[in-house]
Amino acid sequence: MTLFETLKLIHVLAAIVWLGGGIMTQVLSLRMKTAEPPHRLGFARDMVYAGQRVFLPAAAVSLVFGVWMVLDRDAFEFSQAWILIGLIGLATTATVAAAFIIPQTKKAVSLIESGNGPAAGVIIGKVTPFVRINLLILVVVAWAMVFKPGLDTGNEVLFQTLLLVHVLAVMAWFGGGVISTVFVTRIRRADLSHRLGFVRDAEKASPVFGIASGIAALAGVWMVIDRPDYGFGQAWVIIGITGFVLSSIVGGALLGPTLKKLRVELESGGQGVALLQRARGAATIDQLLLAVVVWAMVFRPGI
Repeated sequence: MTLFETLKLIHVLAAIVWLGGGIMTQVLSLRMKTAEPPHRLGFARDMVYAGQRVFLPAAAVSLVFGVWMVLDRDAFEFSQAWILIGLIGLATTATVAAAFIIPQTKKAVSLIESGNGPAAGVIIGKVTPFVRINLLILVVVAWAMVFKPGLDTGNEVLFQTLLLVHVLAVMAWFGGGVISTVFVTRIRRADLSHRLGFVRDAEKASPVFGIASGIAALAGVWMVIDRPDYGFGQAWVIIGITGFVLSSIVGGALLGPTLKKLRVELESGGQGVALLQRARGAATIDQLLLAVVVWAMVFRPGI
């Protein structure tokens, strides 16, 4: 275990939360056009909370530890193209979020609370393109981190492409789960309309996790097959595959059915307190399993 590996783990986890969580919020936001006003207001409040308490801290951690990694490695220089792309991309998206997206979203929340929904809708319409541009910039940053233009990695294009697909899928799966867990924690104190609206949204968004996990697993297995120095008997590969399988079981056999039962109970007028707690517990277990997988991918025990 080296300092560089520790810095990389923290950097990667923060980036996963930032980009993956952002992807999931966009998936959930697609349903807001037809949502009931109380749910729309609750989601807007959740987005402000996530922006201030989750995304901005994740952005700061990712940027700081990324810079620290460059300082720690003699082979890395701030003048290298891939590092410039990464730093500029991270700094730009964090600035846009802090200076425009979050303040404007807070303004929209105030307008909704005062009963001026149409004006809030105009603001949200202006903010949404910036959110999506930010996500695209972060995808470009992820591409730069994998392909490292300007630096000879010794990897073939096929392997780098598989790695990029694998990384983006894991980000959507893991980061989306983290932000969903944050929302689950918040809706325990929300009114029934927002609580029910979120559970319905989460059920509709569940195929995203299935698709992302399938792509991550397929690309990961393909990478092991493609590299002669990788093998399915290596400890880090075994940990990764086992973690993926267990996470899929938790999501499909525990979290999914719990959300369905929770929706039914809420629709019948219940509060769903016990089921919400169970859903939060299942989601937390799922995130811990994926965190172990990311640890194994970074530290690669057995190599």
